[in-house]
Parts: sequence; C-alpha cells; structure tokens
Amino acid sequence: MRTLRQELMRPLLGGADSNYLREIRTKTLLFGKLYSALALVVVSAFGIFALCGPLGVQYLPWCLAGAIPAFLFLTLGAELFARRPSLIVPFHAFSLLGLQVMTMGTASNVLLIPNRVVGVWIVVLGLVAFGIVLAWLLAAGVRPFLWAVLILPLLALSLFLLRHQILTYRALLMLSSIWVIAGICSVMALVHERSLRRAYAAKSAALSRSADLERDLESLKCRNIELEREVTKMQKEIEERKAMEAVLEQRASIDDLTGVYNRRAGMEILKQSIYLTDRYSQPLSLCFIDIDDLKAVNDNWGHPAGDELIRRVIAVLKKHFRKSDYICRLGGDEFLAVLTNCAVEAATVILDRIMADLESQSVEEVRFPLAISYGLAERTSADAFTAEEMLRLADNNMYLNKQKKKLNAKNGTPSGGMDNDPITESGDGPA
Repeated sequence: MRTLRQELMRPLLGGADSNYLREIRTKTLLFGKLYSALALVVVSAFGIFALCGPLGVQYLPWCLAGAIPAFLFLTLGAELFARRPSLIVPFHAFSLLGLQVMTMGTASNVLLIPNRVVGVWIVVLGLVAFGIVLAWLLAAGVRPFLWAVLILPLLALSLFLLRHQILTYRALLMLSSIWVIAGICSVMALVHERSLRRAYAAKSAALSRSADLERDLESLKCRNIELEREVTKMQKEIEERKAMEAVLEQRASIDDLTGVYNRRAGMEILKQSIYLTDRYSQPLSLCFIDIDDLKAVNDNWGHPAGDELIRRVIAVLKKHFRKSDYICRLGGDEFLAVLTNCAVEAATVILDRIMADLESQSVEEVRFPLAISYGLAERTSADAFTAEEMLRLADNNMYLNKQKKKLNAKNGTPSGGMDNDPITESGDGPA
C-alpha cells in the first residue's frame, strides 16, 4: 500500500522524472486553464439561473465552491506558476475538487425539494455525470489521484442522503449511477496514467539508448581516426625502416670509394650469373682487373691521389662496360667485372677500348699514368667451372698480363693488350 501511495502521489510531490514532470506540468497548465474557464462559465450560468428561482440563495455557497478555485487558477496562477511550477498540479486538483463539491452540493439541495419528478432526477444525474466526465477528460497531471477528487465529494453526498433518510429507490439508483461513473473514470484515469508512464519510460529509454549509441558511435569514430593515424604512422615508420634497410643493404653491398659492388656482392653476382649461364646456355666472361702502380702513387703523391686514380679508372670502366655488366671491388687495387652473355672475344674488344681510353688520359696526366692489367676467363654451359675456379683463372691470366707488361717495359718494347693465349683451368699458373 505504501508503495502504491507513493507511486500515486509522485507527480504531485515532484518525485517523478524531471523531463516527465516538465511535460506533464505543461499539459496540466493548458488543460487547467481550459477547465477553469469552462467551470467559470458553467458556474456563472448556473448561479444566475439558480438566483432567479425561489431557493437561489441556497445554491450560492456551492457556486462559490466551484468558482473560487477556477478563478484563482486563472488569475493568480500565472506569476505563481512561473516561480513555482510544482504548484500547477495541486491548484488544478483544487479547481477539479471545487467543481465536484459544487455538483454534489447542488445535487443534495435538489434532492431535498419535495415532489421531485423524474425530470429532476435526470437533470441532477446529468449535471453530476457532466462534472465527473469533464474532470476526467481534463485531469492531465491530476490523473493519479483523480479517484480522491471524485470519490470524496461523492462519499459526502452519500452520507448526506443517509443522514436525511431519503434513500428511496430513485435516490439509490441515481447514487449508484454516480458511483459507477466516478469509479469508471477513476480507474480509466489510473490506467491512462500508467500507460503514459510506460510509454514515456520506453521513449526515455529509447532516447537514452540512442544517445548512448551516438556517444559510442562518436567514440568509435574518434577511436577509428586515432587507429587510422596510428596505422598511417606505423606505415610511415615501416616505409622509413624499409628505406633505411634498403640504404643499409645498399651500403653493405656497395664500395664507398668507387660506388661499385664490394667483394661479397660481387661473388654473389658471379654465382648467380653462372646459374643463368647454365640455364639459358649463354657465355659468361669474367675480367680480373688490377690498377698498375697504385702503391707507387700512394707513396709518392699520397693516398688522396691514389683514391683519385681509382675513381678515374672506375669512371672509364663504367663508361665502356655495358649496362648489363657488373663491376665490383675485391679490395685495394683489384676489381672484378662480370660480363653476362658475353664471349671472351667480345670482352677483349671492350677491354681494348678501355685500355685505349686510359692511355689517352695518361697523356694529359703529369703525375701518374692511368693503366690497368687484366685477365679474362670464359665459361659456357658446357663447362663446370665454379665461381672460385673462374676467379682463380682470371686472376692467373691477369698476373700473366702484368708480367708480360713488365717484361716488355724492361726490353723497351711497347706493352700491348692481354696475351692472345691465356692459360686455361687445366694449364699451369704462374710460378
């Protein structure tokens, strides 16, 4: 019972949801103004009609009971309700109760008139029913306790009739009809209020859920943006790392001074070229190059001059070797050129051009000559030379070429190119 009473009185006491109270008070203010205006019209018309009769003064207190609450709601309520919105529902309940008191009081006076005809009963019943139905239609925020507004005056009327012992058959029938009408309106008001509360609760829950979903969606969007930024940042870091690794890999395989491949990369290129030679049945030539007198240049002119000599020789090599050829530095003054799909005869032509270019540049160089010694080794798909064996063969041929040049220089004869009969893998190397 206590829970039910608190539930019924919650809108009046201000314990309901604030949004619901705000909405229900707005409707109550609108319906209250309409009800009070209608009540003033009905009460004024009835008062004028009653005062014209012989018992008009007896109806005056009941008319005032209905008019005063309605008048207060219309005139005094505007400023008061603006400051204290919680008074809207109690004032409307007071105006409803005033009209009910008026109708029940008027009914009690009419029932005391002697020689009552059937028309009087019908008029009284219609007047009371009109007041009850009008209160139910315009109750608004008073619905939870409309039963008290309707039943308390009706109970007073019933006690009045019992006290004066005028409960005739017609009186009981009229009284029972009023009780039925009041009961039905009270129950309908409670059911209507409960359905409104459930609908508003469902609406509030839906709005709250929608707001939560919007917040979650906004949070997910923000998180998605952050993740996209993180992904972009990680991709950028990965690209930078890959670029750095590529630079490091390139630096690991490139000689810093000359910009050609180093020994490790050169040996890998040679092995891969041998594999392609066997697969596609193409010739492969390997050229072992040694820069002449590099040690003397370093001793006489310093290491910067020796580095310049190396760079100038490499520039000439890059100028004449094909784009498909690979140059690598084995170390110091020794270099290796891998000539893919190139027979030893074509390689000899390229080396002759290189030698001629170096000789022409040596004419203008007053400090040191630009000269190289080289040795060639050829491999076809029919051979079974390994990379190390080819390197050893080219090195031996280069050594023979260098020895020949020294011998020619001692005998005073011009040094030519490489010996036309280089040693093979099965021949003897230099002593």
